[in-house]
Amino acid sequence: MKTAIVNAEKFCAALKKVSGVLKACPVPEIEQIHVDCRDGICRLTGTDISVWMVSEIPAGGDDFSFVFSNTKAIVRACRHYLGNLTLELTGEEKDLYLTMRCGDKEGTFPVMKSSLYPELPVVEPQHKYFTNAESLFERVKSVRYASIFSEKRPELCGVRFQGNRVWCVDGQRLAVNEDTELNVEHPFIIAASALSHLKAFGNQTVELAEGVRYLLVSAAGMKLYCRKLETSEILQLDAVLPKYNKENYEVNVLQYRKALEYLNGCAVGMREAKVVFDNGKLTLSGNGATYSAKLDVQGTSGIPYAFQLSYMKEALEQFAGEETIYIGIDSSISPIVLTGKNGNTALVLPSRMSAVQSKAA
Repeated sequence: MKTAIVNAEKFCAALKKVSGVLKACPVPEIEQIHVDCRDGICRLTGTDISVWMVSEIPAGGDDFSFVFSNTKAIVRACRHYLGNLTLELTGEEKDLYLTMRCGDKEGTFPVMKSSLYPELPVVEPQHKYFTNAESLFERVKSVRYASIFSEKRPELCGVRFQGNRVWCVDGQRLAVNEDTELNVEHPFIIAASALSHLKAFGNQTVELAEGVRYLLVSAAGMKLYCRKLETSEILQLDAVLPKYNKENYEVNVLQYRKALEYLNGCAVGMREAKVVFDNGKLTLSGNGATYSAKLDVQGTSGIPYAFQLSYMKEALEQFAGEETIYIGIDSSISPIVLTGKNGNTALVLPSRMSAVQSKAA
């Protein structure tokens, strides 16, 4: 029998954070949390093979390790533990049992041996950066709508780190967030889903260690390993964004969002929700019906264009914290560029207007 003692609240918090990376997997051990008590540290590890999360808390007692066989149930049980939590491992390698004892509560259940659990990646940093985890999470959150899953082009589901910009592109949309707090010398791409786990770090400074295959995000007691996405080349953002627009005008973000919410409700049952923008008037047509909403436009707006309602609706979410944005357009078939004042830029490709729409415009 081997025993370790940890703080119940810290163990529960670590278990909850780490279990966030778990996914269904044919290998039973990978669907569960690995626990390793060694040298005064209790280390909890979860993975889906492409993403790893590690949380460490102080521990006293013996050195041993195991893999939970019922992580979800343990997470629920731990919510009721307060104070010292005793972990007691008994049995042989093929017949292991763990007893968790805290105050007047106790539970005994089978666990799996840890020898089949995959080893953590080894990251030899080529470059290191420091940034605020909460700030980076919000930056990624603001642009990840412009990513899309693609087996042929996996980089399209990723967030690009390039200079002081983080950005996503999916072939129809592009979203950019710029902030001088982080300046990446050599561009790399990380899956947007992997970076969602930045939330677990809260509002603290983290180290970003970029290795050959992984990005390691670490802070006191926590580590997040994210596999880098392979790509033949990194798109040059400055080459994608238009350098000149014939028209630039200012619109109110909240007014624009409410207008699109109205049209989105009207679009129920339509095969295609395409909106035409003409001098501040937004028009949606389909199923023999026509709906419109009017925006207050500051500046010249004489070039009509069309766009997919859902694309523009998501792009505007990126500017939810701003009062106004600028819209730049060069022609009815050129990209629609949205620019804010807090380092956000979005690009939406236009849709082809029908003959009827062109005539109406």
